[in-house]
Amino acid sequence: MPTYFVVRSFRILLLTPAFLLVFLPAAVLRRPSGPTVLRWYLQTCGGVFTKLGQFLAMRYDLLPVTYCQELSRLLDRLPPIPLARLVPVIERDIGRPVADAFANLDPVAIGSASLAQVHRATLPGGEQVVIKVMRPDTEHRFRTDFVYMRGYAWILEHVPFIDRGIAGIIREVIALTSRELDFRREAQNMVEMRQLMLEDDIDHDAPLLYPRLSGAHTITMEFIEGVSISQMLRAVDAKDTQSLATWAEQNITPRRAAHLILRSVLEQTMHHRQFQADPHASNMIMRPGGTLSWLDFGVMGWLDERLWHQQLSLRVAIAEQRLQRAAEILVSMFAPVSRSQLERFEHDVKEDLRDWVRATRSPMATISEKSTGLLFLNVMRASQRAGMRIPTGLTSLIRTIMVADVITLRLDPDLDWLPSMQAFIREEQRRQAESLIRESLSLSYASDLMRLYLGAAPAALMLIDAANATVPRLTRLFGDEPSRLEQALLVFLRYLRLAGVMVALGGVAAWVTGTWTDLFAAGLIGMGLLTAWVLNRVIRLYR
Repeated sequence: MPTYFVVRSFRILLLTPAFLLVFLPAAVLRRPSGPTVLRWYLQTCGGVFTKLGQFLAMRYDLLPVTYCQELSRLLDRLPPIPLARLVPVIERDIGRPVADAFANLDPVAIGSASLAQVHRATLPGGEQVVIKVMRPDTEHRFRTDFVYMRGYAWILEHVPFIDRGIAGIIREVIALTSRELDFRREAQNMVEMRQLMLEDDIDHDAPLLYPRLSGAHTITMEFIEGVSISQMLRAVDAKDTQSLATWAEQNITPRRAAHLILRSVLEQTMHHRQFQADPHASNMIMRPGGTLSWLDFGVMGWLDERLWHQQLSLRVAIAEQRLQRAAEILVSMFAPVSRSQLERFEHDVKEDLRDWVRATRSPMATISEKSTGLLFLNVMRASQRAGMRIPTGLTSLIRTIMVADVITLRLDPDLDWLPSMQAFIREEQRRQAESLIRESLSLSYASDLMRLYLGAAPAALMLIDAANATVPRLTRLFGDEPSRLEQALLVFLRYLRLAGVMVALGGVAAWVTGTWTDLFAAGLIGMGLLTAWVLNRVIRLYR
């Protein structure tokens, strides 16, 4: 570890002064070379620095657009290392020799990044799997990067005229990357997301995990046969009609893929409230038959109740094109700010929403002008102009939506987002209504309701008695004889007390016998007849 720390430090300390010498003048003078120099530095340092650049690429509220666009080109790729160096890692995790666990292990890697590389394998039973193995030097390299990242964060917090939000991003990247260093967390995410995806109505899934062949640094999962979205994008861009026609025979088309990605992201974020937060094209595969499979669950996002309710309400408002309501929800997502900031942000957001809604209705608008990615991008730019910062918990959601939106538009430029959102909202409202009905019919809910009712009934009867006694005293105080209205009120209170006693007795009977349906129906009929009779007495008396 000390030797590796020295070697890694030497690389970082050698690159950093050269970077600052070129970057600072370019940034101060706003030269076009500034974004390119920053991307070069992060890409050359690699490791956590590359991940930091990928996160900053989505922070339009902190960085100028040119920087975000340049950083979006960052790629996390490294040349593969020999399989022989990975075998000890695998055997340590699974607790037995590789030759006993796998009938065949392909020495050629099918994927290689700074954290891990992936190899195909065959189990003794013939099942085709892939093994994701952490590189032996990953933990040392990443923890060295964390030391320098924390130092950069401290410096940024104490340097004037620099937005401290970047320091917060650095700490967020450190926290997320630290979790990625334990593959057991990713394995748990995969199992949970697979279960959620199989239970909903969307044609998507996650790979099957093999727990006995997985550990802290190794994940063994089923091999997903099919066409990756990155392959499909290359075919669409190159107008490769032959490949597209071949895939179409397996129900794999760009239009279907785009629709599934859109609906899958909506389902994960707005229904399951947890989602795969790194939806780049290589992490999605279309299986033969047209099922969308998601890979790589190392980075996950989730929504707490408050954020989920805000986001769902925002989408309902957008789907119903209620601009004022949508603007109010967007404002509520931010921490309290000054009135001037709030007014500017609200004004800009309403303009953006109005332009977006107008684009969704116009046949002359391009599909990019109709995209939700553009809408959220404009919201982030509006927050930057107003000096308002996007909450940390919201950034991964916005990043996921924007990346998925870009992919869907490249696959199908004619995809209209608004009808899909409206269909999802209707489906989600139906599911929530069904859930509420099921909850209300459950025995535990009925028990809680009856306990609450039995506790409130005595208090209600005491209140009726108090009112019944107070009206005559008020009559004697202010007049000789009670008016007909007062007489009617006394009659109503008397029979209301009787009705309360009857309902309480019915509730007790239902509690004892458990025949809720029959007693509920009988109670409704009885209350209806009693109400009609009481109203008849009151009207006759008042006349």
